[in-house]
Amino acid sequence: MSSLPKITVVTPSFNQGHYLEATFKSVLAQDYPNLEWFVVDGGSKDNSVELIRKYEKHFVWWISEKDRNHPHALNKGYERATGEIFCFVNSDDLLRPGALHYVAKKFEQPGTDWVVGWATYFEDSGDEWEYSVKKTQRPIDWFLHNPVPQISSFWRTEAYKKAGPFTEKFLWGFDYEYWMRLYFVAGYRPTIVKRCLGEFRLQPNSKTVSKPENYAPDFKGIHEEYSKYLTPHERKLWRREAKKEQGELKVMKAWQALKGEGKKAGRAKALEAVKHQFTSLDAWRVMYCALRGR
Repeated sequence: MSSLPKITVVTPSFNQGHYLEATFKSVLAQDYPNLEWFVVDGGSKDNSVELIRKYEKHFVWWISEKDRNHPHALNKGYERATGEIFCFVNSDDLLRPGALHYVAKKFEQPGTDWVVGWATYFEDSGDEWEYSVKKTQRPIDWFLHNPVPQISSFWRTEAYKKAGPFTEKFLWGFDYEYWMRLYFVAGYRPTIVKRCLGEFRLQPNSKTVSKPENYAPDFKGIHEEYSKYLTPHERKLWRREAKKEQGELKVMKAWQALKGEGKKAGRAKALEAVKHQFTSLDAWRVMYCALRGR
C-alpha cells in the first residue's frame, strides 16, 4: 500500500477522440501509485469510446452516456471519489511530468488545502504561452481576473465537501465560480507554487477558442453573485482598478493598431482609450502620436 495520498483525477470528455489519447498518456506518465481515475464521456460519436476501452484497466470507473453539460459530467465523477486530493484533467489538456508526485509532497505541509501552480497554453504547431497565477492576496484580486489555472489546481476532499459540487448555473465560467466559492464561502486560501503543473491545448473546438464571447456574461454573473463579500470600499477599489486595466488594454490596442493597421484605425482606437480614461497620460500620448501620424 502506497504511503502517498490518494489523488482523484476526473477526465470529462465529449467527441475529443483526436486528443484524448495524449491526455490519457500524460496522466499515466505520472506513474503515481495511488491514483483514482474516473473518465466521464458524454456519449461521444467519434472514436472516444474505443480509446477509453483501450485504457480502461487504468480507470476505477468510466461511463459513456449523454450528460447535461461539462460541470454535470465532473460532478458525476466526484460523486464516486474517495481520494484525499481532487483535480480534473479535461480531454484535450495535459498534466506536466511529475505533477502529481510534486503536489502530493506539497500537501504534506501543514495548512495546505489547495495547491495552485502555473500552466501553459499550447497549439499543435508547438507555440506556447505562459498562464501564470495572478495575484490572490486581496479579495478584489479575485474580481479583476480569474487568477487560478484549472489544469494546475488541486484541492483537498474536505474543501470539496465544504464548498459543494460544481455549479451548472455558469457553464463557461463554472471553474472560476468554484475558485470564488472556495475562497469566499469555504474560506480556503491557495498555496501558490513556482512550478508548471499542466497545459491547456488551444484547438478549434475548445471553449477558449470556439466561443470566447460566452465567458463575459458568466463572469459578470459571478461578480454580481460574489460582490456581496466585498466591503463598500473594496467594491469601489475593484471598479476603479478594473477601469484602469481596461484603459491600459485600450491603450495597448491603439499602439498595436498604429503599428499594424494604419493611421485611421490607430486614431479610432486612441480616441476610445481617451474616452475611457480621460485623465490617463498614456491614452493622451497614443492620441498625440496618432494625430501626428507616428
